[in-house]
Amino acid sequence: MQNRRVPPYNVEAETAVLGAVLLNNDCWDVVRSILDSGDFYSEAYRRIFQAMEGLVAAGVKVDHVTLGNKLRDKGELEKAGGAIVLSRLTDAVATTASVAHYADIVHEESAIRQVMHDAQEVVSQGFSGEGVDELSQGLINLMDSAQRLARKRMPMNLHDLGDAVLESYRKVAEGYRGIELPWPSLDNMTAGLWPKTVTVFVARPGTGKTFIAVICAKHAWEKGKRVLIVSPEMDKESIAERFFVIKAAVNYHHVITGALPTKSHERFESTIKECKGLPGLYIMDSEDDLSPRGIDAAIRACQPELVAIDSMYDLDIEGDRKDRILRALEWMKSNSKKRNYASLGFAQQNRVAEMAEKKGGGSRLGTIALADEIGQDAQTVIAIEQSKDDSADKILKLRPLKIRRGQFRKTVLRVNWDFETVRVDEIPDKDDKYADDDIPF
Repeated sequence: MQNRRVPPYNVEAETAVLGAVLLNNDCWDVVRSILDSGDFYSEAYRRIFQAMEGLVAAGVKVDHVTLGNKLRDKGELEKAGGAIVLSRLTDAVATTASVAHYADIVHEESAIRQVMHDAQEVVSQGFSGEGVDELSQGLINLMDSAQRLARKRMPMNLHDLGDAVLESYRKVAEGYRGIELPWPSLDNMTAGLWPKTVTVFVARPGTGKTFIAVICAKHAWEKGKRVLIVSPEMDKESIAERFFVIKAAVNYHHVITGALPTKSHERFESTIKECKGLPGLYIMDSEDDLSPRGIDAAIRACQPELVAIDSMYDLDIEGDRKDRILRALEWMKSNSKKRNYASLGFAQQNRVAEMAEKKGGGSRLGTIALADEIGQDAQTVIAIEQSKDDSADKILKLRPLKIRRGQFRKTVLRVNWDFETVRVDEIPDKDDKYADDDIPF
């Protein structure tokens, strides 16, 4: 059998680059600063890129219609794959914010192919018996292409990041914040949930992690953010039930026992009907593919700005509990950067967590499972606490343990935790201080 080796290329990245330009023409300047048509391995994509270039030069908006017409006028529509290929270009785009990353992948694969081509030319020249001058020129070409590839792989010069730092400062100075959290004091401390970061809530079993996840997701969604909830433990209907209970402000116990009073039942049903078909809030459970690859496919499909993963240690990842949570944290951190969204994860404290009443439930040293790893990988760590007295008083406590970027205060925030009146708001001016030795990492 003939050995047919294919040079390196990445069709997904090539598709995503062109799709990003179709979705947002502002991406063109970024793409063009990195690529030219020769960087595309696919001949069809080279033709599409050149057509886009012509449209931009003529001051014409690039969309499926204008692009198709341009290729048709040049007699290249079928050579570019036809209308079907054009219609599918945007399917590969998770977010246009990652267009530079996609373009870098395409450029690097192109640079590798160029090195391979120049190396093959040198070998061919050697076998063909061409003169020293031709062979020397071939070697010079090879060294040039190899040096370009080596420079591409160099770590980024710190000083080249200055413009990005200034742009970040400008946005913050003009009032930019991350995705808003439901509790003002915590939101002020963290400045919200920022893209490309991981925030982790930790709690003992049965302390309300899932409700916290739903409350945060609901709040973000109501602020206009696209949200994906991932729940390995609970099914979609149970998560939806909690959402509608909070949204309609009806007694949770009455819902799960089928005992809503008439007016509450009418409000519950009306809320559900009003929300039917509204976009922007999505959910996955154990019936879905909860491996990192499966979740990433869903992220690419619905393009969320916030991904909330309840029980992150139960994702479909190989290994024991410790391995799973370590790998889950690592994946959440890398994928949120790659796809430009904020990650919100939920983990457990050890079941033997010390209950120090005077500390409000006590997230003390050693009570958080894998505390060191969570502390290293997460941007923000918040403990969820509730003593027996707190439960009787229908209060939940939130203890910030780490805030990498924000105004960290060693304080315990109190929130109402009453699912009869459905109050989950912050109780103002009721916070306590805690000591340094209570921070578990």
